[in-house]
Amino acid sequence: VRRVVAVEPMPRMRDRIARELPDVTVLDGTAEAIPLPDHAVDAVVVGEAFHWFDTAAAAAEIARVLTPAGGLAVLWNVPTWTDESTPWLEGFRRVVTPHRRAAGDFPAGNGRWRDGLTRTGLFADPEHSAFSHTHELTPADFLALVASWSWIASLDHDARRRTLDAVAAVIAGEDSIEIPYRTDLYLTRARATENPATEGPP
Repeated sequence: VRRVVAVEPMPRMRDRIARELPDVTVLDGTAEAIPLPDHAVDAVVVGEAFHWFDTAAAAAEIARVLTPAGGLAVLWNVPTWTDESTPWLEGFRRVVTPHRRAAGDFPAGNGRWRDGLTRTGLFADPEHSAFSHTHELTPADFLALVASWSWIASLDHDARRRTLDAVAAVIAGEDSIEIPYRTDLYLTRARATENPATEGPP
């Protein structure tokens, strides 16, 4: 029997996971402090989040909770839309790009998480695969997606409202929104014999 455990630090997100996915065990925790015993899971999956982690601390915790040679999957969805395929994209970027730049870089963004993971020595070099897919949304769902981005959600109420109103004006008249994505998937396995979190004294 397969069991899925979700580790989530935000109470509202935990409540929503519990409500929509009743078969999933939901725990209060972070990548750097996973509330599971040693060797508890066969695989850890991180979606759209590793760039927020303290890479060394998270790698040690993930290696600790994995079974020997357990697997780690890290993925991101990267939009591949262009001005040619999406006529309103230029206007959309004018609205949101200043907020993205003002927010600054993520703690382990721009691929730094991969180098940090390698330096720990706890995992094999990640293998990369890429897949393409398209996400079709209603305009309302697209606005909800934009509102969920950390650098939009963190704005004060008035700034967030103005930004979302400006985005709504840019996509006015669109019946649906299509976002083409490239999903980048990185797979690796723990080096069980090199995990200091689980080894005893020499």
